Amino acid sequence: MDTINVDQLEDTQLDELQATVAKEIQKRATKRQAEAKRQIMDIASKHDIDLTALTSAARSSANSTAKYRDPDNQLATWTGRGRKPAWLEAHLKAGKTLESMAITE
Repeated sequence: MDTINVDQLEDTQLDELQATVAKEIQKRATKRQAEAKRQIMDIASKHDIDLTALTSAARSSANSTAKYRDPDNQLATWTGRGRKPAWLEAHLKAGKTLESMAITE
């Protein structure tokens, strides 16, 4: 591999080099991802696994993260989906805001 003495390059040459390197890194990452996807598809096919079912299950569990917490009971949480739990309704009726119970961690 040729050694490039970057101290000798003009700013425009450095910018060009940086852009070239970034493009090459992206091209290699895309190639690695495509190969990984191909391997995953081969393994799934070999074992008769439906990848659609796997990805939809992962998506649904990832979206069910708790967004609100009961200030009186730290174990009681709500994702913001579906019917509001009784503890949340009680706090809202007492004048608290939904934002005051948002999990910010």
